[in-house]
Amino acid sequence: IFLCSIQIDIERMPSVQEEIEVCVRICDLKSILGFRRITITDGNGRLCANASAVGAFYDMKENRSAKINPDEFRYFLEQAEEMETLPRKIRLPVNASPLTGYVVQKSDIDPNGHMQSARYLALAEDRLPAGFAYNRVRVEFKQQSFCGDSLGCMLRADTDSCHVIEISGASSKHTAVVEFS
Repeated sequence: IFLCSIQIDIERMPSVQEEIEVCVRICDLKSILGFRRITITDGNGRLCANASAVGAFYDMKENRSAKINPDEFRYFLEQAEEMETLPRKIRLPVNASPLTGYVVQKSDIDPNGHMQSARYLALAEDRLPAGFAYNRVRVEFKQQSFCGDSLGCMLRADTDSCHVIEISGASSKHTAVVEFS
């Protein structure tokens, strides 16, 4: 499964060495898409973060997307925690300022040969204005990046409370859009 989008709502950041529990639930399947809910709770069961992730199933042998029949799915579908989920597509604000780009490193690559999903988030977060605070992150993944790719970054700000980092590869094709609010 390849991650298409994720929304993370942060209640509070756990401290270093704090005991936490991470729970991943598969909550729905539709055609080629799988929907997961990820929760992080502290040692007292209080919510730290809640995430909604959408991924596309992919047949590596056939090199194409794969439909999943929910009746044949070997995992049990679970009820998702309540969460306000925004649309998967992130609207790009008009205002744009270029930021420092990035060249994808060998250490950024996952076992499938492309840049790890978390690296897009880290890349975007490193380019936020100093002091910008957020409690929600949304990432829309558009195209894979590979080792050696040069990525351009653009800050697009609607308001002081919402910043969008647009990450583009060759020919200005978007690889990911990351919204912090």
